Amino acid sequence: MAIIDDLLNLLKQRDLADVKVEEFVLGLGYSGVRLSTGNVGVCYTPKEIVTGCCNISGRAGSIAGSSAIQIMELSRSLDLSEAVLGVATINALSHYLIDKKRATYEIWEDSNVLQAVKLQKKDITVMVGFMRPLLKDIEKKVSKLFILDRDSSRWGPNCLPDSAADVILPRANVVIITGSAIVNHTIDHLLNLSRKARQIAIAGPTASMLPDPFFKRGVTAMGGIKVVNPDKAMQVLAEGGGVHQLKKCSKFYVIKPR
Repeated sequence: MAIIDDLLNLLKQRDLADVKVEEFVLGLGYSGVRLSTGNVGVCYTPKEIVTGCCNISGRAGSIAGSSAIQIMELSRSLDLSEAVLGVATINALSHYLIDKKRATYEIWEDSNVLQAVKLQKKDITVMVGFMRPLLKDIEKKVSKLFILDRDSSRWGPNCLPDSAADVILPRANVVIITGSAIVNHTIDHLLNLSRKARQIAIAGPTASMLPDPFFKRGVTAMGGIKVVNPDKAMQVLAEGGGVHQLKKCSKFYVIKPR
């Protein structure tokens, strides 16, 4: 969990001791944390989190009012319900800090990663995680596209099990990884496999965090969202909404190293 550790260390260096978690929603599609600063962080809710009993989170009823610095440590947990809470908190804290150090990065407002990733027809492009909104645009621009996904219903000639990553990723020129790889703790391995790629992008609401540890590992662009209407965003998450509904209360952006 090297990237998570780097993120936690970066955040611990900031004056965040007084920041509290005001609200947490463990949604069916995405989950979210609202901080006392007003910032909201969003994280994909892995489908593996659903259990056969009614108790999904053992921390239910005790999260609001907790120290954000303490809650973010849960991003390292192997209990996915805790990891989601921790990563969403990292994202919320990251937006608080990115707003304060915008000059450090190149930020493209109202953009997605495909505007920052320069695809070529000859590229072998690999998408880790089935990201439907990006699919058609990628298919138009490259001759070879492989998708790696855990959902067996999507497997086919060009969509392979994610277990094929060790074989496919070292051959890629361009790699686009879903931010959910951060919460399921596969991101470090995926980036290591992708180190020969010309361009590496991390995309999705879960990737809305301080980019420094990713840039250090060869990532060239991160595409995330910034919630601009916290009340509406938390309502969307509580009511089982996803990216389509979050568009109405958030802004998409791409962040690149200067």
